[in-house]
Amino acid sequence: MVYQVLARKWRPKTFSEVIGQDHIARTLQNSVLQQKVAHAYLFTGTRGVGKTTIARIFAKAIRCENLDPAGNPCLECNSCKSIDQSNALDYVEIDGASNNSVDDVRELIENAQYLPTSGKFKVYVVDEVHMLSTSAFNALLKTLEEPPSHVVFIFATTDPHKLLGTVLSRCQRFDFKHVTEERLAEHVKYIAEQEGISFDNDESVKILARQGNGSVRDTLSLMDQAMSLSAGQSIDEQTLLQSLGLARPDAIKDLAAYLLAGDGANALKVFDEITRDSVELQKFSNQILDRIFAIIESIDDVAALSKLLPDAKDASSMDTAELLWIYEVLLKDFEWALQSFDPLRSIRFALLKICKRAEIVGQSQAPLKKKSTEHAVKPKEPVKGPTLEETVSKLVTSLDEPEIVPEPEAAPIAQDEVIPTSEPITPPISPEEISWDSFLKMVRGESQAMGMNLERARLMSVATKGTSEVVVAFTEDDKIFQDFLTEPENHKQLNALAGSFFGTGPGDSKVTIKTIDNETKERESLYSNVEIEEKKISDLKQSKERSIRENKFVQEAQSLFNSEISKIILNDDEK
Repeated sequence: MVYQVLARKWRPKTFSEVIGQDHIARTLQNSVLQQKVAHAYLFTGTRGVGKTTIARIFAKAIRCENLDPAGNPCLECNSCKSIDQSNALDYVEIDGASNNSVDDVRELIENAQYLPTSGKFKVYVVDEVHMLSTSAFNALLKTLEEPPSHVVFIFATTDPHKLLGTVLSRCQRFDFKHVTEERLAEHVKYIAEQEGISFDNDESVKILARQGNGSVRDTLSLMDQAMSLSAGQSIDEQTLLQSLGLARPDAIKDLAAYLLAGDGANALKVFDEITRDSVELQKFSNQILDRIFAIIESIDDVAALSKLLPDAKDASSMDTAELLWIYEVLLKDFEWALQSFDPLRSIRFALLKICKRAEIVGQSQAPLKKKSTEHAVKPKEPVKGPTLEETVSKLVTSLDEPEIVPEPEAAPIAQDEVIPTSEPITPPISPEEISWDSFLKMVRGESQAMGMNLERARLMSVATKGTSEVVVAFTEDDKIFQDFLTEPENHKQLNALAGSFFGTGPGDSKVTIKTIDNETKERESLYSNVEIEEKKISDLKQSKERSIRENKFVQEAQSLFNSEISKIILNDDEK
C-alpha cells in the first residue's frame, strides 16, 4: 500500500474535525442549515490553516443528500464520495497559478452556465486566486457579481492584498487565523496516539508545535520528517531537534547566560558547538531572541528565571533597560547578519558585540549592573550666588552658542550606580558659567549614563514661578534615550540634580520630558547638542570636499583626462 503523509491522511472531512477555525466553521454550518448560501466566498490566511479543506467540506455540505443536524456532510452519499475521491463533475478545483489566463477564465464561465448533473449547486474552488492576471479578473467580474443561481465560487489565497477591490467587494470574506501552539500540540498528541507514535516528553511536542508557526499542515509535515529520521515509532528530543535544525535547549540556556554576563569566550565556544550540529542560523537566531524576551518578561519572577538561566540567584536585580537594549540590538544585528555575505561570521560578531557592550558604550567593566536602590541625590540648601531668574536667563540664552560635547556612541547608555554622598553638589560659581552645557556637565559629573542620554534631548523652555521647570523634548527616533530618563528612579535623580544646579530647595525644581515629532523639530529648529555637533562635522566635510572639487589643479586634471571625480575620501584628521 502506498504511504500517505500525515497531513493528507488526517485532513478533516467534516466541520467538526476542523481545528483552530471554529468561527468560520460555525458560520458556514449555519449558512448551510438556514439555506443562506452566498454566490461567492473568499478564504484568506497563511498556508496550511485549512482554506482548501474547509472549501471542500463546505462544497460537500451544500451538495450532501443526507446532511446531519449539525450541518456536517454525511460522507456516505454519492456526492460526498465523489468529492472525496476527486472525480466529481459538479465540483471543480482549479489552481490559479497554472490557470491564470483570460482563456482559462472564459472556459470556466462557459461551463458555469450548465446546470449541475446532480444536486442543487455546482461549486468552483480557485486556489491561489491572487495569481490570476488582471485581464482574467476583469473577465470574471460580471459573472462573479451575477452568477447563475446554481453556481458557488470559493476563492482561496494567502495574499488578499493582491486582489482587485472590485473582486473583494463581490465576495464574503473569511480570514483564517493561525492555530495556537496549545491547539497544535493537542492535535499532534492525538494523531501520535492514533498512529502509535511516542515522544520522549511533552516538551518535544511543544517544540514541534512551535515550529509549525500556526500551520497544521507544516506541523504534520515536520512530524513526518522527524519520524523518517528516527526510523521508528519513537521520536526522542535529540532526533527531533536534529530534524528541525534547532539548537539544544541547554545550549541556548548557557549561551543566553554568557551573553548577559558578558563572557565572550564562553559564548563563542557554545555558539561553535551549536553550529557543529548543523543548526539553521535563522532558527538559532529565533531561539536566542525568544530566550532573551522570556527573560525580560520574567525579570521580576525568580522562579521563572531559574528555568531560563543556569543561575538565577541575582537575576531579579538585573537592569531591565539593559536587557531591552540587548534584545533590540540582537534583533537588528541578526537581521543584518542573515542577509550578509558571511552569515556565520556576522552572527559571531553580533554575539561578541553584546558581550563587549560595556567597553563599546564606555561604561564600567561590570557586565550587568544591579538595580540601584538609592539614586536620589540630596540637594543642598539654597546658597548665596546667582538668583533663580539670572540662572534661568543664562540657561535660555546659552541655546544660541552651545558648547558642543561630541557623542562617542549612539547606542543607549546603561545606568550607572550612584553612590550617595553627604556633601552637596556645588552649583556654578558665577553667572557667566551658568548655561545648558554647564548643566549637562554637572549631570555627567554625577552620572555619566544620565548625562550622555540627556545630551540627546532638546531644550525647549525654562519657566520660573517661585520654582524652576526645565522642559526638554525627544523625537520618536530618540525614544530609547527618553525611556531611560523617564524611569521613575532616574527621573527623580534628574530632578534632584536640577534642584542642586539652580540652588533651590528639595522639590522646587523639576525636568519635564516631552515627545515631539520631526516636523515640529525642524520647524522650531530644536536640535540636541549631539545633532548640532554632527551637523558641524558634516558641513565641514562638505566644505572640504567642495574646496577640493573647485581646486584649479583638480579641475585641470579632470579636463586633461576627460573624467570627473565620483568620490572624495578624506583622512580621519581631515574630516
